[in-house]
Amino acid sequence: MDDAGFRLLAENALDMICLAESNLSMSYASPSCEIILGWKPHEMVGKGPDSFVHPDDLSIVAAAHKKLEVHGVDRSPTVVRMRRKSGGYIWMEINARIIAKEDGAYQVVLVMRDISARCGIPDDTPDSRELSLRMAKRVISQMDLYVTKSGHIAFLQGFRETLAGETVFFGSVLDHIDGKTVSRRLEWSQDGQCINSDDERDWIVRKA
Repeated sequence: MDDAGFRLLAENALDMICLAESNLSMSYASPSCEIILGWKPHEMVGKGPDSFVHPDDLSIVAAAHKKLEVHGVDRSPTVVRMRRKSGGYIWMEINARIIAKEDGAYQVVLVMRDISARCGIPDDTPDSRELSLRMAKRVISQMDLYVTKSGHIAFLQGFRETLAGETVFFGSVLDHIDGKTVSRRLEWSQDGQCINSDDERDWIVRKA
């Protein structure tokens, strides 16, 4: 995905999307960081995990970073506490992916979401790892970037449970209409089928 496409998705996403250098200092933070953490994007750029992650959770970040350098993508979300500008901490679930650069270096795309409400409810409520295991045989297994049948990029931002107990994912897909790149909001079932459009090009086939 080119830089313009990445920013179009990031700036319209409900989740907090950041771009970090190989030392994990942030080079980009999406506008949603102010809604979630209270920090303006420019207040986060140039700073690393030690500025926002709870001191007791920095070792978790370091361990996840080492695994990321080996695999290139998180095999399971990382959960840590992050500091709000107004004070206190909230629980954040982080998915990361390495993007290689031409000079051999790399950057890290971070997709973060507030899961404080989930962490505050009884322990028998499925957490993100259990949810990923439960959906492991599905086309869609977690919040991530996916490719549709015709090659469009779909970014999944969340999910909801229907009255029938089925999981429905929602997010955006990049499309080209009248020569312009636009972002369309859509929903998909776990098998990748777009449930609010008859357009087959929106059928998700694999992860990006």
